[in-house]
Amino acid sequence: EGWRMSQINAAFLFAPTYPDRLVVPARLSDNVLKHAGAFRSKCRIPVLSYVHPDGTSITRSAQPFVGLQMKRSIQDEKLVKAIFQSHLRRGPRPSEAPPRGSRDLILDARPQANALGQTAMGAGTENADLYECDLHFLGIENIHVVRDTHLRVLDALHPCFCERREQRSALIHGMIARTGWTKHIRTILEGARFMVSAIQHQRHVLVHCSDGWDRTAQLCSLAALCADPFYRTTRGFMVLFEKEWASFGHKFRDRGGLLTKRPEVSHHTPLSLSGQQTTQTAALALDYTPVDSKESAPIISQYLDCVYQLMVQYPTAFEFGPPLLAFLNTHAFSGMFDIALANCEAER
Repeated sequence: EGWRMSQINAAFLFAPTYPDRLVVPARLSDNVLKHAGAFRSKCRIPVLSYVHPDGTSITRSAQPFVGLQMKRSIQDEKLVKAIFQSHLRRGPRPSEAPPRGSRDLILDARPQANALGQTAMGAGTENADLYECDLHFLGIENIHVVRDTHLRVLDALHPCFCERREQRSALIHGMIARTGWTKHIRTILEGARFMVSAIQHQRHVLVHCSDGWDRTAQLCSLAALCADPFYRTTRGFMVLFEKEWASFGHKFRDRGGLLTKRPEVSHHTPLSLSGQQTTQTAALALDYTPVDSKESAPIISQYLDCVYQLMVQYPTAFEFGPPLLAFLNTHAFSGMFDIALANCEAER
């Protein structure tokens, strides 16, 4: 009701970094989606991530091609408005436009200065008036800032382990706080809280960053985790991980930075996420050129740290514990599972 499964990307020809099936508003044809794709980075159009029981939704996309000329796309506006009208929400719907502060939301995960800076390169962010919604910037830093902060964390932790155990904990907390890592974690969690609050107050939310595969994945995953207890079960958490990260094109290979062309690097046959051995992925790993170190970043580690902070605050809300997070953090970079050897479903 209100949504349909589109096969516009069945052969990964429309949006190569998206899954082969996309959930979109039922009232729009694939022809509208095709034209809207030209207005979004990598053709990553707004598609469904999560539907709240009340009918409000979380959708995700990449940034629009607005540019300095403030371009617009009628088809993209039609798609976003159809998303915002996808379900009749509980209670009477006013005939006039809702006041600011209660309208549907476009959340740009980036700092506002970064988003506006993208306009010089032909991209940018939406004009809220054209989409009849509110626009907010969440201020989450990009992969380069996160990578540098993570390196400072590693540098800070090294001398801490030379101290006695009773002194170690206080030292670690103090050193990590000074690196800025905890500030990044807080910013992401605040963004997820804002999203959950919005959908609980009957506001649809569209979220994006630049390309929609790092900060967007973090926010959509955390919001769904908070809003839906299914995702706090072991099975649900793995469904969420595979859906929001693997299927929607998080660049595991580039962000992990672990592949080279040397056959001797791998002494095992990679496994699928289900644990099955896949010889195809072994061959894939050998064919890839070395990744650009500037593309590497611990985005997965940052997300899992956010989940851990929620787990510490609400331990009885989760079916699983920190060992599962540690397992995922290890094998997102180990190369044992095929999920880490490619950047998207099309490559897998």
